[in-house]
Amino acid sequence: MEKLQKNFALTPELIPGRNGVFDVRLDDEMIFSKHELGRFPEENEIVEIIKARTS
Repeated sequence: MEKLQKNFALTPELIPGRNGVFDVRLDDEMIFSKHELGRFPEENEIVEIIKARTS
């Protein structure tokens, strides 16, 4: 979360889920889904996805 705040001035919101759900959305668009990919994101992966979508 700190990297998102530092790199993009974003304030992430954590929403409790169930069954190991870990989804990341940016402006209502799913940019990462643990359920779809079967894994957690690699270090800096979310930052890189956001950079690619906002540049």
